[in-house]
Amino acid sequence: MIRNKPIPRGSITEFQQSSRNLIVQVQAAWSSLTSAQQQAWSNFLSYFPQYQSRAKKVLLSGYQLFLKYNLLRLHAGLSILTSISYTPLTFQIPGFQLTLDGLDLYFLFDSAFDPAVSNLLIKLSPVRLNPTLTLRPRMRVVQVQSYQSGNTAWYVDQSYLAKFGVLPSIDDQVLLSFTHFSDLCPIIYAPIISVISIYEA
Repeated sequence: MIRNKPIPRGSITEFQQSSRNLIVQVQAAWSSLTSAQQQAWSNFLSYFPQYQSRAKKVLLSGYQLFLKYNLLRLHAGLSILTSISYTPLTFQIPGFQLTLDGLDLYFLFDSAFDPAVSNLLIKLSPVRLNPTLTLRPRMRVVQVQSYQSGNTAWYVDQSYLAKFGVLPSIDDQVLLSFTHFSDLCPIIYAPIISVISIYEA
């Protein structure tokens, strides 16, 4: 008996479709690595463990780390990283606010990021009256941003409009998720998730 596959709930996002298109490129890059290079990705997880599920502490495989990390790099306009360096990193996000200036919606940071740890996968939610971290509204990727020297304002208005159809207003609240990843080695930090208000420029 032939059964039809169930239709997934919800429509696929632009970011998900883009990831599906890029994954073939990353898989081909993995296949081109030597056995020693592939093993280096597995060994890196002993230096900096990274998990499929932090709640269950399910460790990524070397292949999964290569795939996850290099998809983020490609989304940020960076090239695929094949050779690993064990670079010690320190990370501290500068202060920031999400600012609305007319039709311009942007993150304004207190200082420019260190290029070693400054790549961000940014997710935002639509406006909610009382957003909470336990009852999360749907969130969408609005930007994968790589470092630009001296840049302290990162604009997300066009992407936000494309995802949700309308910009938030001053004092509205949205849910924010920052996922940071390094340029120098395959370190992906756990997402920083918070409720933030929209500030006036």
